[in-house]
Amino acid sequence: QFDQTIDYWGGRPHDDAWRAAAEQRIAELRTAPLTIRVNGALGAPVPGATVRVEQVRHHFRFGTAAPAGRFVGTDADSERFRAEVARLYNTVTFENDLKWHDVNPAEQQRIDAAIDWLDEHEITLRGHVLVWNFEVMPPRVRDLDAEAMRAAVHQRVTDQVGLYRDRLYLWDVVNEAVTNTEIWDRIGWDQFPEVFRLARAAGPNIGLAYNEYNMLNDREGHWRRSLENARRLIDAGAPITTFGEQAHQGVPLVPLPRVLELLDEAAKLGLRIEITEFDLGGVDDEEVHAQYVADFMTACFSHPSVDAFILWGFWEGSHWRAGENAAMFRRDWSKKPAQDAWEDLVLNQWWTRAAGETDGAGEFTQPVFYGRHRVTVEHDGQTVQAIVERTPDSPDWVMVSLP
Repeated sequence: QFDQTIDYWGGRPHDDAWRAAAEQRIAELRTAPLTIRVNGALGAPVPGATVRVEQVRHHFRFGTAAPAGRFVGTDADSERFRAEVARLYNTVTFENDLKWHDVNPAEQQRIDAAIDWLDEHEITLRGHVLVWNFEVMPPRVRDLDAEAMRAAVHQRVTDQVGLYRDRLYLWDVVNEAVTNTEIWDRIGWDQFPEVFRLARAAGPNIGLAYNEYNMLNDREGHWRRSLENARRLIDAGAPITTFGEQAHQGVPLVPLPRVLELLDEAAKLGLRIEITEFDLGGVDDEEVHAQYVADFMTACFSHPSVDAFILWGFWEGSHWRAGENAAMFRRDWSKKPAQDAWEDLVLNQWWTRAAGETDGAGEFTQPVFYGRHRVTVEHDGQTVQAIVERTPDSPDWVMVSLP
């Protein structure tokens, strides 16, 4: 329970009535039955075989932002950083490395090596960002006239998407267009949907997102204008697939029923939604911080339009809001309660571990969270293992044959 002597909510009601329905949605949306059929050498069903199912990877994207340099650094902190990323996340966003700037050969080599490390660990990469604002573009571009800047923006989008198109699953094509209007005011708002078309031409199979802030902070003016911008893209026929909601949260806390209402409003666009930059600052009580992180994650994971929950950093030694108690690991790598809460959800409550025996038909059925699972079957001294992907589109059974 929250400490009721401190009003973190700005006087707004914040009961727990939302929770039971959210947990029910999680069971319906994020899990499905998996049947293990065990046969013997001659194809006959094997009753009474021991079956263990253990998840090894989520289908849903749980991720973090990170500097590319941490994936190639040789210092102790970088080594620990990589170990935690490999243990906790299946998706990464480079915090600054893919923003628009002139990349020298050494920096490009570091980025490529970081992506190689992610590939080796089967961690997908989210591209951030193709077009943002004047401050995040090379000085040589900033002072161009409208026609020359338009050409530079086109070249930027085409080159970057083409360069990384087989290495990213999605690009933030445009970031924060509600407040960062300088580029569009100069090159023309008709270019807002056009950059999505250029990105699609360069990357036919990649996800394309419009990313905005203040979407889940309940700041009505901003989120309404963000939805209007997304609708503008859709109405113009832009090939947008995803609406990114940054979710940098603070005090006063937004009640979770309101968070769900805001997600419902965004879902009316008909796009997939990703939580792209979550953090929570300004809550000094670490237990309150942990509880709200867990509740916010639960609300988002329960929503049918949400495909990803990505932090904007997790370690105090590499976090833009370290002074606001937003990181989940302290500088010395000790865990804050929020980190324990994250792990309890992602690696425990929302993680499949099950065991049982096959029935008379040689089958064992178990609800599992969508993702990759290691299935181990034992019978009469024989052991067989199989790796099974259970997704919304996969078969709901797998055959395991004993020798």
